[in-house]
Amino acid sequence: TLSYQYPLKLIAPAAIPLPGSSYTSISTLPTATTPPPLINTIFLLTYGGGLVAGDSINLTGHLAASTRLILLTQGSTKIFKSPPPPTPSAHLIPSQPPDLTTSQHLHLTISDNAALCYLPDPVQPFAASRFTQTQIFTLSGSGNGNLCVLDWVCEGRSARGEKWAMER
Repeated sequence: TLSYQYPLKLIAPAAIPLPGSSYTSISTLPTATTPPPLINTIFLLTYGGGLVAGDSINLTGHLAASTRLILLTQGSTKIFKSPPPPTPSAHLIPSQPPDLTTSQHLHLTISDNAALCYLPDPVQPFAASRFTQTQIFTLSGSGNGNLCVLDWVCEGRSARGEKWAMER
C-alpha cells in the first residue's frame, strides 16, 4: 500500500519475478494464496527535482516477511537555498522566525527474510541551504532481514563554484 503527499511522490512500476524463481513473467504468476517471489521497486520523486526551504519529507514503511524492495530516486535531491531569517525591527515585537530547514526523515522496518536495497541518488545541497536528515532501519523479528544502503551527499553546483557552501 502506498500513500504520499506533496512534496513527495511515489511511483511503483509492476513487480518483477525474482531471478531464479520458476516464474518467467507476470502473466505466468500463480493465483494461489502464497504470494510468488517478486521484486518490488519504488521511485521517490520530488516535484521540481528538489526541496525548497522548510519542506519536510517523512517516509515510514514496513516490509512484510519475504518482501523484496528496491527504493530509488529519479535523480539527485536538490536542496534549494534558504532565505535569511528576518531582521528584527525596532517597532515590532520580536518573534521566533520560522524554521526554514529542509528535512528528510526515513524509518523503515524490515521483517524476517525481507530485503531492502535503498539506492538514492545523492543529496545536492545548494549554497546557503539548510538540511537535516534522519534514517532509521529496524530489523524486526529475529533480525534475519537484509539491508543494503547507499547514502551520499555531493558538493552543490560545482559549475557555480558551490563547493560545500551550504549553511547547515
